[in-house]
Amino acid sequence: MIHPVFIGCDVSKSHLDLFDSETGQHWRIDNTQAAMEAWLGTLERREVTVILEATGRYDRCLCAALERDGRPYCRVNPARARNFARAAGLLAKTDAIDARMLARMGETLSPSLSTPP
Repeated sequence: MIHPVFIGCDVSKSHLDLFDSETGQHWRIDNTQAAMEAWLGTLERREVTVILEATGRYDRCLCAALERDGRPYCRVNPARARNFARAAGLLAKTDAIDARMLARMGETLSPSLSTPP
């Protein structure tokens, strides 16, 4: 059985922090269309689902890029993500930790995918 791969993404105004549950790799990219397209190009044919907190206007560019690339994603209510982190004992809060926590949330809960607007 193939295990699903989740990439947790902490979204901020200026950058995205990403954590790959399969490779354990963390990286930060600019929150711009060009940076997102370059990052998506590195994924090639890998089947991954991106889990991100709904942040209003700051996640719109990412969601649009994922849709153009045909990538599944899930926008999670920030309160739900925080509750999951507390339940998992992840009390520290940094962008990198949040990205890892979102990937773990995807693995644990398999949340339903967001539908395009």
